[in-house]
Amino acid sequence: MDRMGTRILLVDDDLRLTGMLAEYLGAAGLAVETAASLTAARQRLHTPPLPQALVLDLMLPDGDGLDWCRELRAHGSTRALPILMLSARGEPADRVVGLELGADDYLSKPFEARELLARLRALLRRALRNLLDNAQRYAPGAAPRVTLRADGDHVELRVANAGPGVPADERERIFEPFYRRPGHAEADGGVGLGLSLVRQIAQAHGGHVHCEDAPGGGACFVLRLPRSSARAQPSSRASASR
Repeated sequence: MDRMGTRILLVDDDLRLTGMLAEYLGAAGLAVETAASLTAARQRLHTPPLPQALVLDLMLPDGDGLDWCRELRAHGSTRALPILMLSARGEPADRVVGLELGADDYLSKPFEARELLARLRALLRRALRNLLDNAQRYAPGAAPRVTLRADGDHVELRVANAGPGVPADERERIFEPFYRRPGHAEADGGVGLGLSLVRQIAQAHGGHVHCEDAPGGGACFVLRLPRSSARAQPSSRASASR
């Protein structure tokens, strides 16, 4: 997978807006797909690979974004999908409803494209939290061991647990979307997206992550990222509005 592996699905029927945002976010290193209706968005989610985040307009020609957000949160395969809601409605009550129904963030129109990028990056900055959650899930009651060190032009983060470890033949599969190790049901926590998101985030920033044996037993997840991004930041654009 290339470095633009972080896929964003942008659902809005304002084609001028989606075109501008796709160009801006693409310049920042995100791979953006667009859908102008809920029907098109639903079809896209049934076609792998899934996006790593969803930017969803509240009002669409064939349905309500809030209703779909509720549906996504009720479905196991999309329960953990980060969702940023867009709306021309800026009242506090509207934002509260959106967040209560499962949106991770809410942005009122008009907005600066730069702010949308910042909020998306905040949603995607889940690598460490997902690694820690995973470590605690498979070794409950034992605090994970976290180390961070500089290694030339990279930084290396290691998160180790005292759990049962990961067999060698599963160490790549655990990074596949929705993969859960045999014997670990959804009721144990998670839907199999956490480690996939870690890898997507790492690759989008020019890094990588892998699993190895932890000293003394258990599993160790190693995340390596460049100390500084070589990619130029996009220039600021005019505010986006519907």
